[in-house]
Amino acid sequence: MKNGSLRKNILLLSILLATILVISSIPLHAQTYSVSETLEVSHEGTVHVKVEILVAEPGIFTLNVTLHEAPEGLLVYDENNMPLNYEVSESKINVFMVNNTKAYIEYLSRTLTRKEGPVWTISFTFNDGPVNIVLPQGTSILDIIGTPKAIKETEDGRLIITFEPGEISVDYALPILTATPMPTTSPITPTETPAPMPIPYNYLPWIIGGGLLLVVLVVISKFRR
Repeated sequence: MKNGSLRKNILLLSILLATILVISSIPLHAQTYSVSETLEVSHEGTVHVKVEILVAEPGIFTLNVTLHEAPEGLLVYDENNMPLNYEVSESKINVFMVNNTKAYIEYLSRTLTRKEGPVWTISFTFNDGPVNIVLPQGTSILDIIGTPKAIKETEDGRLIITFEPGEISVDYALPILTATPMPTTSPITPTETPAPMPIPYNYLPWIIGGGLLLVVLVVISKFRR
């Protein structure tokens, strides 16, 4: 009887441990965390991607989030800026959480945008949560594919489009940069040469005569001595 009871307890304990392991390896249920993605587009078409994950029920589990193609400089960290362990599998990233309330995924992507003539296009698919696209200052939106929830302009003139999850595409045009005109300067007027003083020719004979008379008087005075 004792051996049978011991075997039964060992079996129950094994089942319990196996259940705990299975539960801990299953990704967190969608209702206990939320995902949002922000894509900030530069003038050159490079996109800074930042995914924010808010966890409602912290625990030990794995998050599975969409990863866009060819990520560069991948960073994964928690609410305290501490790095988190992760694995990349094709177009997904698995983030291992241990009692964290937030997780962030950041990277650069050069494959989300393309250009044809003056028209730029950013297109991708993201089904994990809402998406914010931040376009450069002065951008004009030409076409939108997807379900935009809101479009607003920041104080510095950038456009932010918020989308529902799904397939997203935006055609846009950047402002034309014009060269700054050089400041105009007034033409330099050459300095006028002052006119020479006129010579009083009408007094010239009197001046010469007076000079000669003075010379004669000086000579006569010397002879008298």
